[in-house]
Amino acid sequence: MRRLGRDSPRRRVHPPSCQLFWGKGDTVPARRKSLQQHQLDGTTRPDRHPPTRSTAERPPATQPEHLAARPDAAREWDRVAPLLQRQGLITAADQVALAAYCAAFADFCALERLKAQAGFTPVIQTTTREGHVSTRAHPAIAAGIRVAGELRAWAVQLGLTPASRTAVSPVPGGEATSAFDAFRARRRTLDRPPSQR
Repeated sequence: MRRLGRDSPRRRVHPPSCQLFWGKGDTVPARRKSLQQHQLDGTTRPDRHPPTRSTAERPPATQPEHLAARPDAAREWDRVAPLLQRQGLITAADQVALAAYCAAFADFCALERLKAQAGFTPVIQTTTREGHVSTRAHPAIAAGIRVAGELRAWAVQLGLTPASRTAVSPVPGGEATSAFDAFRARRRTLDRPPSQR
């Protein structure tokens, strides 16, 4: 990893109020703006932000046939796919990633139902031939931890968590994610001088 010098434009010095935490003179790299933020700020440049096809020109993702056999996965696809397509975050090319997310969600639901059954104990005790008692976690606990990690990883890739939503940029031409975002985009346009609109 290349270290940036103190005078590098990609680093910023924290204000005095933050110097108690970061220490005097410590700097942190500046965050890179997403394409959506550049569009809201009106700082997009054709040489750095080439135009892409709008969502109307892109084929929508269709549910794979193998998800129909798993009701939880099919329901999650029907819930999430329209939201992502409306925001311009997913197309037919991303179909496999969304299918993997839905399959992980179905596995997670199945394990949670197993854990909710009456008589489920998270710990299993076994006795050896010599009479020693061995205690270990139920296999569903370990599988649940693994599946939850996989589900979280796919959710981050698709921008389905609050923290990852800022890192995923919608395709130009998609709808605003909320009424507030639409208001903010209009407000930024009106704040600029007429010659820059």
